[in-house]
Amino acid sequence: MKFLTSLALFLLTTVPAWAGSFNVSPIRIELSPAKPTQALSLTNEGDAPVVIQVQPMLWTQQNWKDVHAPTDQVIATPPVVRIPAHGRQVVRVGLRRPLTAGTEGTFRLYLTEIPTVLKTDQVGMQVSLRLDLPLFVATTNDLRPDLRWSVARDETGLPQVLVTNAGTAHVQLTDIRFWQGDQIVDTPQPAHAYVLPGATRRWPLAKGSAQPTSLLSLRVRASADFGTIDTPLSSSVVAREGHAPAPLLADD
Repeated sequence: MKFLTSLALFLLTTVPAWAGSFNVSPIRIELSPAKPTQALSLTNEGDAPVVIQVQPMLWTQQNWKDVHAPTDQVIATPPVVRIPAHGRQVVRVGLRRPLTAGTEGTFRLYLTEIPTVLKTDQVGMQVSLRLDLPLFVATTNDLRPDLRWSVARDETGLPQVLVTNAGTAHVQLTDIRFWQGDQIVDTPQPAHAYVLPGATRRWPLAKGSAQPTSLLSLRVRASADFGTIDTPLSSSVVAREGHAPAPLLADD
């Protein structure tokens, strides 16, 4: 079982900072018609009680960025928990109402520590911690990602890599590398990303990196939920068989 441990934030200050420490398991929430709720286990690793607020957020991707917004589609019970020192609390997460079938629901779950009042003999700042967990809702059993990779030039003329998820489920990409022949052209930072259904992500090729003589000779190599990706850009990467690849773009 995986645990995610909250870490104290690093502050550029000369005074000490105090913060609680709590674990949560699991670190990824997946709901479906067969599993409409899921229990989270919150454990306080510290020597003092902590108070945690649990807040579901709608997760979309717009203009190549993650966007989080308050939502009433997901409910967490209880929404605020007080965990004694070295104690444990269970929070249940579920849907307030069914989602429309046909595409995956994508949310985030904020777990935010509510600071307690400092003792009068303490000097310094108290730090509020927040964990941010992905929450996915499968509305049917046949949801799949469908990735379309391409390469284009931005407004300054520099090449950038784009991927569009034309499928009905998210994909998590890790260890992303862009290659030309046997040479790495660029390693984007960060070299990992979620691509939600209907969304597009982009990675500008780093300034000063080796510029490809032909954009169509670039390849992407990465790890994904459904396996390894190793494909030319301007082609289709799919998580299922029987899907025709997208046509190649004209060379520039």
